[in-house]
Amino acid sequence: MSEIDDLREQLAGFGDAPGRLNTLVRLGQALLAEYHRVGPGRPEAKPHLDQGIAALAQAYEILRPDDAMRGPVAAMYGFTLAARHGSHGGADGDCDTGISVLEEALTSSALSPANRAISQVMLGQLYLARASRFTQLQGMSAAARSVGVPPPDGVARDFDRATACLRSVIDGEPVSADLAMLASRLLEVAEAMRTILDAVTGDVRNVDFNRIASAFAMMQTLQDKARSGGGPGFRLPATGMFDVSLTELVTMPPMERPVAVVQLDTETDPVPAVQRPAPAAPPAAAELRESLSVLRPGADAWSAAAELLLPGTPTPDTATVDEMVALALTVVEATPPAEAKSAQAAVDRYVLAVALLLRGRGDEASSDRAAALAEYATAAALIPPAHPAAPVILRSLGAFLSDDHPLDDTLGAVAGRLADRIDGAILAGVADAADLAVLDALRCLCRAAEALADLRRAAGKVPADYPWPAPVKAAGLLAASAA
Repeated sequence: MSEIDDLREQLAGFGDAPGRLNTLVRLGQALLAEYHRVGPGRPEAKPHLDQGIAALAQAYEILRPDDAMRGPVAAMYGFTLAARHGSHGGADGDCDTGISVLEEALTSSALSPANRAISQVMLGQLYLARASRFTQLQGMSAAARSVGVPPPDGVARDFDRATACLRSVIDGEPVSADLAMLASRLLEVAEAMRTILDAVTGDVRNVDFNRIASAFAMMQTLQDKARSGGGPGFRLPATGMFDVSLTELVTMPPMERPVAVVQLDTETDPVPAVQRPAPAAPPAAAELRESLSVLRPGADAWSAAAELLLPGTPTPDTATVDEMVALALTVVEATPPAEAKSAQAAVDRYVLAVALLLRGRGDEASSDRAAALAEYATAAALIPPAHPAAPVILRSLGAFLSDDHPLDDTLGAVAGRLADRIDGAILAGVADAADLAVLDALRCLCRAAEALADLRRAAGKVPADYPWPAPVKAAGLLAASAA
């Protein structure tokens, strides 16, 4: 079974439970990775991009406006809409929705300078695309069809907003020379198009043809630059944005970040591309684990993480927890596919689950607990029964359960997998009697949560003509009260 099929199967098991958020984001990532593998811009790749956008759209809708992850997910969603609009002739709706979600993303304090700069470049491109609906300037061969025609409301504002977004990248904190160059190129396009707009949309008797000629000369210069091998266009580096976590775009090396910019007509003979230095390799997972261990010192990763869950252990401060989440997520996403089911991968996912749970403490409405439980279930499924981390990980399930509603739908979505895993651990042999008693109780709890989730689903489907509906409906109500 492919990763995409596995994630879709997991998603089906969640139903409408909050825990589907993490799976939706991961499904979106996997589909976008497949899009990149097939080839960005190619017609046969577009279905993967469409499905990835659909998954990210659902994830975006789940998140509350004040959720810390809404900004990064909005940036991710907006980027993919810009990709479809720029590379596949996307509908105006892609452009308008992309502008809306990227504007929202830029209000988030969770974006790093690099992620913010990329979002501003994407937003600048989309504003230019929307403004060009009026100007119809797609390249040097276009004529100034709008002479003497006032622009619709908002066209000038779109140009101004595009200019502001791009200038903020050029004048702001340096992110990468490549991104700054592309922002500069886009800014030149924006200024040339605005010059033409200003020149031709006034009184026809006052059209400034010298300004128009100057602007077209600037566009010609830009086209010549495009022919030199550094031309703008939607592109993804060979390493690919989709090879790593889109959720944590902030951790990606800037040179590996894809950008989308306005296309120029470049119908010339192909010339060799300018050779660019290879992007710096991302930090090794071992280095990130070392950084993470400083934040939760202890004998080993799983014991140190489990200790943070104990009732008597103070929760680290917010900044430390946020850093733990970012580092742990980066480690998980940096795991090579060949090692994705290893014991080390299981420990990494457990550490991420603990970090997410710590971040969601004190907020029952937060999506972090559901995401934490989903990561925990994956960790529990991957850890070999004989590994020393297995009893530590399995015993700590209680920390991930709701005190008020331990049999809720969030657990119900993964309860069957967890019960099977605990069964396997018990069958493999548990030497400590206390551990065996705890695991037996947790296994029964998971089986009960699974059965109640099934009952909640099934009781609501009993046909109206069934002769004895009362006891079934009563049982369904009792099951619902446990959720």
